Order: sequence, then C-alpha cells, then structure tokens
Amino acid sequence: MQNSIITSTKEHLNPFVLIAIFFSSMLGAQIFGISLNKIALLPLEIYLFTRIVSIHHKARLTKLKRNLLLWYITLMMSSALALTRQEQLIGYEEKLIFNLIQYVVIYLPILLMADVIKNPFNQFKRAIIIVSQINSIWAIIQFIAWYIFQIDFNDFFFTTCMKGLLGTGWTAWNFEAGSLAMRATGLNRDPAFLAVLMVLGFTFTKSNIWKSIFTFSCICAMSRVGMVSIATILLFSFFRREKNTIVFLKTKNLIRIIAIISFVIIVFLYLYNTIEIVQFQTDYTLTRFSILKVNSNTGDVSGTMRHIMYLPLSISTFSDFSWIEKLFGIGPRIGGTALAFSDSVKSAIELNAGMQKKAWAIECDFAEILLGSGLLGFILYYFNLYALFTKNKQDKIKQESIIGIFIFGFMYCIGFNTLINLYLIFMVSDNILKDKPNVNDE
Repeated sequence: MQNSIITSTKEHLNPFVLIAIFFSSMLGAQIFGISLNKIALLPLEIYLFTRIVSIHHKARLTKLKRNLLLWYITLMMSSALALTRQEQLIGYEEKLIFNLIQYVVIYLPILLMADVIKNPFNQFKRAIIIVSQINSIWAIIQFIAWYIFQIDFNDFFFTTCMKGLLGTGWTAWNFEAGSLAMRATGLNRDPAFLAVLMVLGFTFTKSNIWKSIFTFSCICAMSRVGMVSIATILLFSFFRREKNTIVFLKTKNLIRIIAIISFVIIVFLYLYNTIEIVQFQTDYTLTRFSILKVNSNTGDVSGTMRHIMYLPLSISTFSDFSWIEKLFGIGPRIGGTALAFSDSVKSAIELNAGMQKKAWAIECDFAEILLGSGLLGFILYYFNLYALFTKNKQDKIKQESIIGIFIFGFMYCIGFNTLINLYLIFMVSDNILKDKPNVNDE
C-alpha cells in the first residue's frame, strides 16, 4: 500500500515536523488552558533555531517568503490597530493580544527559519498523510462505536479515560434534523476540521485505498465543504490529465464509466434499503446539503444558505467601515464582531446569544479575512494562494491542495488555522536549499 504509515528510509521524516503537525491537528485540545496546537510548535521552533546556529545558516527571503511575511506583518498591524477600537465584545482584546503574540513568537520565526529543513514541503506532506490516516481510522471507530454500540468514543477516551487532561467538551453528537446524530471529528472537536485533514490527505496520498477511506471519513464527518472540495479536486485532476476530454470519452471509455457508475449506484441503493445506518446517514447528508432552510418560528436562515449569506452580508458591513478599518479590518479572527454590531445583519440572519456577546470568527474565509484583516489582508492572503498556484504549474499535488484550501474557505474559516499556517510556511520554504547541497537535515 502506497504512502503507508511506515515512511521511506531514504529521507527520514523529521520528528519535530511530525509532532507539530500531529498536535496541530488536535483542534480544541488544551493543556492548562493553552491550545495544544500552539504548544506543539515550540519544539519545532527550538529545533530550527539550534539547527541554524549549528550550521551557521542564514535565512533567505525569496519572493514567495516575502509575500507571506508581508501577510503576517499586515495581520499584526491589524491586531494592534484593532486594540484602539471602542466597540468591543467579550474576549475581543484577549484574542487580539494572542494574535500578536503567536505571530511574533511562533509563526514569524518559523517562517524565517523553515528553509533549514531539507525538502520542507515533502516533510509536511508525509506528516499530513500519517496524521490524516490516524484521524480517518479514529473517525471510523467513532462512527462504528456510536451507531452500533451507542458509545461516544471521543467523550469516553478524552473525558473518561484521560480524565479531561486535554480539556472537556469532546462529545461528537448533537440533535440535527430532529434526530440524535453523530458527526465524526477524529482527534479534535470539530468535524469540519477533520474534513480539512481528509482533503489534504486525499490530495497528498497516491493510494486509491486511502483516498477512499479519507472520502468515507468526510462523509462520517458530514462535512459539505469537504465533500465538495474532494469532488472539485477530482474534476481538476481529470481535466488536467485529459486535455482532450471529448477524445477520452470515446465509446469504449464511456461504456466503462457508465458501467462503473451504474454498479456503484446499484450497490448504494441496496445498502440504503437494507441498512438503517446507511439510510439515516444519507438522509442526514442530504439535509445538510439543503440550499435553504428557514425556521418557521424564528425566521432564522440556516444550513448551506447561512454560510453563503455570510459573504454578501460581510461586504455590506465592510462598506460601513472607516477608511482605516477598510484597509486593516477590525482584527483577525474576530470578524464576526462587525456582524454583531450591524442591525441589518441581525435582521437577515439570527445571531445566537454567544455571537452577540463574545468576539467570534465567521465560518467563511472570504468574509472573515475581509472584515478581520481588511482589504490589504484580503488581497495579500489570496495573492499568496494565487502565487503559489501559478508557481507550481508542474506540481499537480500542490495545485490540488491549494484548490482544496480555496474551496474550503467558502464555508469554513481556515486561513488563520495553525495547520494552514504551517502548510503555507513549508510551501514557500520549499526548494530553497536545492542549490546548497552542503546543508543536510540530519
């Protein structure tokens, strides 16, 4: 099996990279109230620093690294300026101060030092495959434990067995569509973030078996955007490989495709009609994909349409900003605060009590980055993705992963996530050492 958990001996997997990525995947886990995904980066940072000192390496600022550095500087300026605002919600200042600290103390140093690692993006990719495999297996165990044994596996393991060592609130079930349902989360608290891992794992692995497992795990997580991202990546891969699609779809190939699709549909219909769990999960998925749902009692717009509405509502809110807020936003990871202060937004969608009292991030990268970091931040973030996409025209794996992150941004906030920051840092640091064979990652 390709890309198995056992890695190649030709180039060892850096343990500090693996540790950073593994614990960064445990979204929501905390030690003494501090996010584990930030603590996990400290060993990597110390390793990079000692490595640079030992080989007397000087950091090189390529164009791609400068672009990402400028994005980070903009976020820090946005955080600092936002601290002067008068209108604030609970946690507003704490989040902004933490933003400043994490970029100054963690992300910036790692960005400047990451090129000391040999083939950094390959190290990231191999670590992601391992972490995605572990999380997918864990998610399937969650799924089976809940629907067959009625056991909330995450709550049992993290709360009961580990005595809440990594925090509480690990339960993975809730009431949706009038039924008690479980959305697999893997080794974290958020099913949508599990889907981020599954999309990256799907992109990076060459094994069709693991691709199938990652896709199934996305279904277990009931992640709409995860399923759409995988479908988009498959379409991109198909059209990139088959430049002349009409020729490819000749009679022989067309018959084969129709036969495979028909077989899959027949098997699925059989399972749907005979296995209650499959029927429930399918109906649940279709409900989550519903374009518009309105609560008849509150008039609340929910489901997919709620996420879709975040962007136009954010654009209208952005138009009311002062010029300094238009440039730098109201602060990274707290863009939802602007929606909470807008009467027009509250009349369009219902904001729960927490959204009206506490600073929060919008579940949409486009909206959150625009309101949180302003026009400068918005342009820089998507320019970075565009620059990386065009720079890697010959690397389909890198391009597909960028497409996955871009698509995810429509219905989830990942632009400020620790794992995505590592992804961008290792991506822009790649290939820098190819002309310096005297530097080895030992």
